[in-house]
Amino acid sequence: MNETCYDSDDKITRLDAVKQLFDNFATRSMAYNFHHVIGLVKFDSSVKTLHTFTENLETFKEHVHNLEANGCTVLYDALKRGMSQLKQVGEQFPDCRLRIICLTDGNDDGSMTEPDAVTTKLMSLNIVVDAIVVGKVDNNMLHGISNATGGCCFKPETSKAGLKLFEMETVLSLEMRKLKKKLDPSYIKSESILVALFANQGYDEKPEVALPSQLNDKVTLTEK
Repeated sequence: MNETCYDSDDKITRLDAVKQLFDNFATRSMAYNFHHVIGLVKFDSSVKTLHTFTENLETFKEHVHNLEANGCTVLYDALKRGMSQLKQVGEQFPDCRLRIICLTDGNDDGSMTEPDAVTTKLMSLNIVVDAIVVGKVDNNMLHGISNATGGCCFKPETSKAGLKLFEMETVLSLEMRKLKKKLDPSYIKSESILVALFANQGYDEKPEVALPSQLNDKVTLTEK
């Protein structure tokens, strides 16, 4: 996490890139007045919940600024933790859209959780995983998890490109986005299936905008 992040001339560490992106997400969400309830889970050699769900995005930003790099990357264990917490939210607020935004600088290292198992569970709970890879490595497995759940996986090449992601309302809010078609959980039978999704789809550039609901109503055309 203390290594430089992008392949360009940006001399920013991976950890600073993560802080910068999460900070921009919170700032933009407040500017657009999106009603987000957000929690923060940190993962390195272990998983730790730094903040339970809150509407106070300034408090969230404070916790982000205090993040420190340490050890491995138990990514799948962190997804499992986030999933269990969002499950409770979904049970209490069934109309709430559930999403995990995963920022990471590399591949999983040391998780006890299997990626295909956590993916099928995420899908069954209707939890979308959006991912942003800030390191110089590809993470085809995380890309597969995101796409299987109907989410997006981004890999910005510069800090400017990363910040521009959160200028898109479709990245800030699921409500503004036309979600991808989710796979059937029974299709995810192995890790290789998740990895293979990358060959077919690659990284995302921007999510598709959802059409206004009125356009889905029956429309009568007239000619003059």
